[in-house]
Amino acid sequence: MTTLVSPAALPDDLGTVLRRIEYLERWTNTLGAAIQTAVGPTVTDLRAQQSALASAQQTLADQQLALASAQQTLADQQLALASAQQTLADQGAALVGQVSQLAAAQAQITTLVGSQVVPAAATAYAAGFDWSTSNVDRAQVSVPVPAGYTRAAVVALGFASGSVADYYEMWASVRINGQAGTESWAGVWQGSPNLACFNAATLSGLSGGSVTAAVAGRTNLAVPAAGAVANKAITTLIVTFQR
Repeated sequence: MTTLVSPAALPDDLGTVLRRIEYLERWTNTLGAAIQTAVGPTVTDLRAQQSALASAQQTLADQQLALASAQQTLADQQLALASAQQTLADQGAALVGQVSQLAAAQAQITTLVGSQVVPAAATAYAAGFDWSTSNVDRAQVSVPVPAGYTRAAVVALGFASGSVADYYEMWASVRINGQAGTESWAGVWQGSPNLACFNAATLSGLSGGSVTAAVAGRTNLAVPAAGAVANKAITTLIVTFQR
């Protein structure tokens, strides 16, 4: 609390007043120095703390700026990743479509390969042999089975003739891989019978080897070759191979 001094209480002479003023000045200086001594370190420490706080605030601001930049970078990377994932999904869908198209093309190729055919034909001729009362294969012909082909449509044509100076009967058929077709017949008196025969077959399960055909003929009498120059046989084989 400040106590006001009445002017009447002040000393009358100027010297006393000046001395008091000098005393007050010394006291004030002494008090200021004491206050400075007592408070100065605290002020210095507060100023240091204030500077450290400002530095920490600047560091925090820099870190927040770096964090914002990192967050933006992450957002950009996430956007790029989403775009890459979409591109990958589009490419995957396109690849699935291409695989489907490839499978369809492969199926078509398989169908085309499976439907490929290889034709083959051959003819054999024989003459001057003996006909007998038992079927004997004459004019045998064959064609090889191509590699990779397992089926065949086969047509075989046969011709047989004989001659004898007596009445006799003659039978002939054409065989495909040993299987005879319908037998043809003719009966003549001192003449030369001529027989045509036909056979057709569908073969499966082939694996290499060959397809054969021959004319199988017989008579009711044995016909010696020396006296039967007209004894002839012709076989024509036509084959269409399939896979």
